[in-house]
Amino acid sequence: MNGEYLAEIDDGLVSLKKQLDVVERIIMLIKDTDTVFICGNGGSASIASHFASDLQMRGGQRAISLTDNLPTLTAWANDTDYTHIFSQQIYSLARKGDVLITLSGSGCSKNIIEACHAATALGLTTVAFVGYDGGVQKKHRGVLNIKELVHINATMLPCEAIFSVLTHYIASTLDGERVANNDLRTGTDNKCV
Repeated sequence: MNGEYLAEIDDGLVSLKKQLDVVERIIMLIKDTDTVFICGNGGSASIASHFASDLQMRGGQRAISLTDNLPTLTAWANDTDYTHIFSQQIYSLARKGDVLITLSGSGCSKNIIEACHAATALGLTTVAFVGYDGGVQKKHRGVLNIKELVHINATMLPCEAIFSVLTHYIASTLDGERVANNDLRTGTDNKCV
């Protein structure tokens, strides 16, 4: 058993609990926007897809994962540069007042940084989930116009595990609010009948 991994998970959960005020502000941003755009690379790309699905199904939110359109991703990567795979989608799809959520274990991915610049240019609100030391996104948060930032000081795999917990926390909170308000367009239970 990998004790270091589990220790990082424990530390990451403690860190996340200390940032719940930030998470609550993120939930308010999501509730107050028209569309949420989400992006990440590698494992974080998978989490971005899953999060968009959960926001749609559990939160009743309009959410788009910029990682899901493979023809668009490969066209931008092939025809221009991999750096632009998310930013060009933002320029095409997003509108002022929308929210961009980035997931980056390193906080240094060039295509994520470019997505932040595109979001700023269009007047989106940017949220960042970062790992390790927070990288460029944490260091240059002001320049990148990142309104809210959740930092999990962990290596890649534990960091992405905490990202999953974080995104599920957000979706379940939105789902709970919808049920409490008798807005049952989405269900909290997918039991077989």
